[in-house]
Amino acid sequence: MGIRYFSQDADGNTVFTQIVKENPTVDEIKSIIGSSVYKEITTEEMDKIDPEFLGSCDTDYSKLSDNKLTVNLDKAKEVKKTHLRLDRKPLLEAEDVKFMKAQEAGDDTTAIVAEKNRLRDITKQVDSCTTTDELKALSVKP
Repeated sequence: MGIRYFSQDADGNTVFTQIVKENPTVDEIKSIIGSSVYKEITTEEMDKIDPEFLGSCDTDYSKLSDNKLTVNLDKAKEVKKTHLRLDRKPLLEAEDVKFMKAQEAGDDTTAIVAEKNRLRDITKQVDSCTTTDELKALSVKP
């Protein structure tokens, strides 16, 4: 399975790297990771982090030896908004088709407009979330 490490990239983002080689040297680790500041991640630490928000982790790199990974809620919110936008795109497109067909037929479009508005507004709900559990609960599904 390999050893997992976290480090910081040039933009200040937390980066996760898994090295498959057994017992890599410090120089090999630095070369693969691309940084001299890194920390091995234990299985217990990894298990505490929701995979959906793994890219939203922060740590204090000035105290790397004793610091733990934490999910940065602001970053997690942006990740969730991106996922919701990707999930809703085909749904909005389908609603657009329904809307055009309803208009052509002279049918009522109230329900279609309401659904399109619900889908557009789903990302606004992200801002009021205070935990990753609340973020995970958000879905484009009605």
